[in-house]
Formats: sequence, C-alpha cells, structure tokens
Amino acid sequence: MELQKFTVTAFGKNRVDVLNRITSLYLQKNIPVESFMLSQSENGESRYQICANASEELIVRIVNQMNNIVDLTSVQYAKAV
Repeated sequence: MELQKFTVTAFGKNRVDVLNRITSLYLQKNIPVESFMLSQSENGESRYQICANASEELIVRIVNQMNNIVDLTSVQYAKAV
C-alpha cells in the first residue's frame, strides 16, 4: 500500500455538521490531513478542499462516503503534484 498525496474537493453547503462529517471520515480511517481549506465558490456554494497522504484505495472509499453526505453536491479527487 503506497502512500501518495491526494487532494479531495467537494462542493456543498457551508454547515458545521457537514464539516464534522467530513473530518470524521478522515479520523475513522486514520488518514493524516495535511491541509483543510473551506472557501466560497463562484456560484455561492462552499468548496471544501482536503490534502492528505493515503493510498488511492482509501481516498476512493472516502470520496464514495462523502458522496452520501446529502449537503454535498459533488466530490472529486486528484493526485497532488
């Protein structure tokens, strides 16, 4: 299991419970987060951007679980450079 740096980007509502659910997913899987950024996007939604070192398999699991969060409209990941 090779660790790589990934960036997960999600768009949705800016609510404390959404932020809590996202961070809980990373804590449950023991994935160390390098940075977490929350900002306003162009269309009024909030953008959650998380950089972490993990295997791609774990990141795919996290993204799939984040897709189940009702207040998030889209979730995607990319390998960080």
